[in-house]
Amino acid sequence: MNLRPLRALLVLTTATAVIGASGSVATADPTPAPGASATTAPDSTGLPPGWSNTTLEDGRPGLEWTPKAPVPARSAAITARIGDTEIPAQLTAAGTVVIPADGLPANLSGLAVYSGETPLADLPALVPGSATPPSVAPPAVAPKRYDVASADYDLGEVAVPGLKGRQPLKGHVVAPKGAPGARPVVLFLHGRHEACYGPREDVEAPPWPCAKGEKPVPSLLGYDYAQRVLAGRGYVTVSIDANAVNALDDVTTWDYGNSARSFVVREHLQRLAAWKGGATAPWSGRGLSAYDLSRTLLVGHSRGGDGVNQATVDSTGSDPWQVKGLVLLAPTNFFRQTAPTTPTLTLLPACDGDVTNWMGQRFTDAALAYGPGAALHTSVRVPGANHNSFNTEWTPGLSKAPSVDDGQNTDCRRSQRISSSAQRSVGAGYILDAADSFLTEGAAIRPSLTGKRGYPTGSSVRGMVVTSVGGGSTPIWQGLTAGQRDVGSPRGVAKRCGGVNCAPEATGQGQPHWAGLGRRDGNALSVNLRRTGDRGGITLARPTDLSSGSALEGRVIVRGPRGEARLAVRLTDARGRTTTIAPDRGAVLRSLPYRAGSEAVAERAWGRALRIPLTTKKVDLRRITSVEIVSTKGAARVVLLDLQLVAGSTPSAQAAPKISLGTLPRVREGSTVRWVDMPLTIDRPLTADVEMAVTTSEPGSGDSGQTKWVSLRRGQTSAKVPVRIPGNTTDDADHDLVVAIETRGAATVRTASRTVTVVDDDPDPVLTVDPRSVSVTPGGTMRWTVRSDRPSSRTITIEAAAIEVPGRPLRGRDLTASSRADWGVKSSATPLARAKAKQVVVIEPGRRSARVEMATTRSIDGTPRRVRVRLTSEMTLRTPVLDGAVRVRTGR
Repeated sequence: MNLRPLRALLVLTTATAVIGASGSVATADPTPAPGASATTAPDSTGLPPGWSNTTLEDGRPGLEWTPKAPVPARSAAITARIGDTEIPAQLTAAGTVVIPADGLPANLSGLAVYSGETPLADLPALVPGSATPPSVAPPAVAPKRYDVASADYDLGEVAVPGLKGRQPLKGHVVAPKGAPGARPVVLFLHGRHEACYGPREDVEAPPWPCAKGEKPVPSLLGYDYAQRVLAGRGYVTVSIDANAVNALDDVTTWDYGNSARSFVVREHLQRLAAWKGGATAPWSGRGLSAYDLSRTLLVGHSRGGDGVNQATVDSTGSDPWQVKGLVLLAPTNFFRQTAPTTPTLTLLPACDGDVTNWMGQRFTDAALAYGPGAALHTSVRVPGANHNSFNTEWTPGLSKAPSVDDGQNTDCRRSQRISSSAQRSVGAGYILDAADSFLTEGAAIRPSLTGKRGYPTGSSVRGMVVTSVGGGSTPIWQGLTAGQRDVGSPRGVAKRCGGVNCAPEATGQGQPHWAGLGRRDGNALSVNLRRTGDRGGITLARPTDLSSGSALEGRVIVRGPRGEARLAVRLTDARGRTTTIAPDRGAVLRSLPYRAGSEAVAERAWGRALRIPLTTKKVDLRRITSVEIVSTKGAARVVLLDLQLVAGSTPSAQAAPKISLGTLPRVREGSTVRWVDMPLTIDRPLTADVEMAVTTSEPGSGDSGQTKWVSLRRGQTSAKVPVRIPGNTTDDADHDLVVAIETRGAATVRTASRTVTVVDDDPDPVLTVDPRSVSVTPGGTMRWTVRSDRPSSRTITIEAAAIEVPGRPLRGRDLTASSRADWGVKSSATPLARAKAKQVVVIEPGRRSARVEMATTRSIDGTPRRVRVRLTSEMTLRTPVLDGAVRVRTGR
């Protein structure tokens, strides 16, 4: 799924014309159509069922999809597709989906709306909730040390910048009673789910606040089970509400609500800080333990994961809280960011039917790009888990509001799934392990977070797959995150591969390392081991000292639907001496089968740990020149992503310089490609050189964009980054470009993307009509041809409307049935002007003409009938009024 920030592109206004594939226009069928699927065929209008017309806010024509049932709130982005072509889409406040009509193919068969990788029409149905769902006991993952108590607060509403709506400040607190001192804090942020439920009495009401008859979905209560586990171990926990953000993020924000969620998290932290550790909190006097915000862990589920990460990056040293760690449950990561110096644990459910592409893997990968100072970032594949069951209010049988088991939408068989209670034990166990590891000064990292143990505290679920980077480890070779400077060269049977081409059989959602904004990740190594003893790897750019580490670890993808690799690692030193070392982790690696929705793929191409101890005396570990993977048994196809030297200690967290893109005013298009500068700020001097990829892309173009690498030097606090502005000499519409940045080096990105509006500076076409006056006999068709004096890259829309005419006017009955439909005429006896007959025609991009047509019946007799048509368009029309007549034979 190619997820791009498109929120500024498609803002809907209502209209009534339907754009057919041929450019002809007819009125829209007012009856909602069933959900479109990948096999729907066009109807008589040239559009698949469920699709009708709209006009975008900038005046361009668009298509609108009206679902049979409301579009479910999911974390994956909404897109439209025709075959393999992805089209930017926007969810509207009315619950429909709109796309631009410009550039669509003539054959719209198969046009469908997707959430992530799944056609909306194929999503499983919601299961009704219960007014009195069963209580959920906290999983017994660890012995309870303290009694617990809960409290709720409601501080009214707050305006959220950029959201165009007000967010309630509600929190659910679960805390220990009688725990000594001020306790660490764990704050939960739920993800994107339905904001409201119940019978909606006013179907035209906006999505927020909840309409009459509806209630807010209590998503913030869905982590109470984990809160009680943590509180029993001495942590003060708070789960906060984000329903307004959920209702409005895809409608009113450009960044999927990321900044809004960050704001809400920080607003709650500000209120918590003002209550002086709980002494003046609404629940003071009830025996709940005091809290200490200098030791805060943020937990985010789904889009909440993106939100708490952004909140961490947005926080400053002067804030009255310190985020010491993050736990991200099935998170989105739309902008490929991370908080590199904040320890982070990411759980990736194997049967996630929502965020199917595991884009949360980017939190770990981006930390590796930061370099040696990165904190521990761990990814865990949770076998059998789905997306929703981390939250009881999203779980069928436990929720008050309707909910769904999204795991039904994957190829996971029932026997491969784990129960919702087992999934909650995994979630609670990992959150507890993270809290114990990240919130206690000097605490040892729990083995479940490093891969030494394949399951969390207290969980009976086994078979977790754990990979980690950072945490004191030093990157030796970075294939996946390499910048413009390529380090090292392939050796043996290894070959370079770039992005998704490294494992092409794992297309689409099966490539989490390359999910997101474009494909700037290259230089991984494809190693095709055909037989026992074959080897391939990397010759390092210079002799490298590995003597200070306890182990060397690489991340390896095993290719093939049933791939298996039995591997060892061969080291060569500067004197040419070699040794082959058996791994203490990853000696046998297997591929990960995967399928999402209706698209089957061979595997999920996900890097797994291959680690060797560094205790050998057979080579000089201070001067290693090459590292190779060796097959110890049979053939294997693998991809080596990177290598890191594992250290024995964890570095102290250091604040990372934060980079923010500035803004550009509207930019003139010009006649040729050119580059303009966009300002960039850094909140403190860079401590080392940083490489930055600046990618400019045009939403909906099908192109992943143009990337230019920029070098930022140590000490810099600002820069100007180049933005590619395409130019031409052909009229086209103003359009948006998306500028996105990623860094390689000791910096993090706070504002990763901006939109630049490119203003067309070419003359508008001038329209003429030939002939101006038409005369036909009964049964004939009046045709007027509208011509443009120059080609245009945009769709030119012309509205033709019948106006009053002297003499006897044409009536509805004088037109054929199909022509009446084309002109929107329902009354047979009413003259066309009074019937408000209208037709819309378009001159498609690259074409020079279109026809206005009116077909008459043979039954017209008596006095000749006349019609007069007024044309309107955003372009200049030299002949705006047309005349037509039906000549009637005399002597009848």
